[in-house]
Amino acid sequence: MNSIVCPKCGKFVESLMGSLCKDCYIQKYDLAHLPHVIEVDICSKCGAMFDRGQWNDRKDIEEIIMEKIEKHLLIHDEAKNIEIEYGILKLSTNKYNVKVKLDATILGENLKQTIVTEVRISFRSCDVCSRISGGYYEGIIQLRATNRLPTRKEKERSLSVTSEVLGAQYNKGDRFSFITDVQELKAGLDIYIGSSKAGRNVCKSIEEDLGGHFLESPSLYGQKDGKELYRITFSMRLPEFKAGDIVHVNDKLVLIRSVGKTVNVLDLSTGTRISLKLKELDNANLVGDINNSKSTVLVAKEDDMIMVLDPFNYRTITMKKPLHLEVDSGKEIDVIKFEDELFVLP
Repeated sequence: MNSIVCPKCGKFVESLMGSLCKDCYIQKYDLAHLPHVIEVDICSKCGAMFDRGQWNDRKDIEEIIMEKIEKHLLIHDEAKNIEIEYGILKLSTNKYNVKVKLDATILGENLKQTIVTEVRISFRSCDVCSRISGGYYEGIIQLRATNRLPTRKEKERSLSVTSEVLGAQYNKGDRFSFITDVQELKAGLDIYIGSSKAGRNVCKSIEEDLGGHFLESPSLYGQKDGKELYRITFSMRLPEFKAGDIVHVNDKLVLIRSVGKTVNVLDLSTGTRISLKLKELDNANLVGDINNSKSTVLVAKEDDMIMVLDPFNYRTITMKKPLHLEVDSGKEIDVIKFEDELFVLP
């Protein structure tokens, strides 16, 4: 077989690789390449990273550095059986020294290489944090209640639902799913939100959780790149009745246990649990709430009948035992009176 001379080292070989012998070919190329300096932009407030023209979710700084290193690290195309070891050393708040050790095989030869680079971090404010600090919002949720004021519990639950929905929307990629401001008014709450789409989903979730309905009113507030920009006011109305209310509906006196898309009530005459459509409460009349009850004594209980001391006139009343009554004779119970009839509360 004819031998060929390597033009670089003069060695006789059977074949050349890219005009060089195997050894010279390997020496000519580095196992890997990494820039001496890598720049990283990180939000000083939330930790989001700016990459490829957009801000991405917040991460640990060392995790961000590793992403950047892996993105910029170029490894020889012929390399096989690659092993990489990383070492990160913090030099200051915005400078990190990164050492990359590589071990691989190229054309059957084992090669090792160590590369050192410096990662420089520039801290600035991301698009979301800039908008939050500037009071930016796309939607206002005006939480109100029909013919009454929202309770403290309803306000707290609405804010909790808002936070849950916005968190889920943010995790799905809507970076403007944030609360800009919350104003507590006598009539209810005004919740300012960075994303109108997220605001709509919040109202749908409040509907599911607390009942009610909402309307949308858009208003033009500017233009960007020739496109009209709108803010949306969401008028979120909670139902007229709430959990704990005692109402007269469908010829029954019922205690409302929960309100959502449907209304769960307790028939105070029988103790039967009933599910009503929210629309059915349109014809209901408020009698009172569970806090309007009077304490009295269960005089006697036998089979499905009970004797109760009427706390309003101190007469003993015999009535059918409701299913929800579980106390023994001689114990105190709570009652409410409607149209001269006593009803036992749970």
